[in-house]
Amino acid sequence: FNGASFVDDAALLEPEMGNRPHMSVAAYEWAAKQFFGQNCIQVEKGAVESKPSDKMTVWGYDINWTGAERDTSLASVGFVEAKLAKAARLIGQSDFDRDCRKVSRAVLAETTGLLEFIAPVCHVIKTEVTTLYGIL
Repeated sequence: FNGASFVDDAALLEPEMGNRPHMSVAAYEWAAKQFFGQNCIQVEKGAVESKPSDKMTVWGYDINWTGAERDTSLASVGFVEAKLAKAARLIGQSDFDRDCRKVSRAVLAETTGLLEFIAPVCHVIKTEVTTLYGIL
């Protein structure tokens, strides 16, 4: 089965073939109950939030798996508009001008946090994030 867990939320991705989507949910719930206990599934919350969809937003990431049941390379992860606006604001600060020689610790910490958020989608940033944590 295909799925991902985001702390206490699950995103399951299954092709609509026979009973597979229902088996995937049952398998996830069984495993969660084995690990977290019998009362870990919030049935009321699931009734509201567990609607099948090809697109969802989890923790500021836009996840789109339209067509991914046929070809997993079609799945994509992006950012909500607010995160892109924050990135543009941060990068547009004078601290990042070409001739700037000093950056405040607060700006560096905020930028590092944003890059940490971007790294799962843009893997090349991971090395820079590690370097920035070393500087902090």
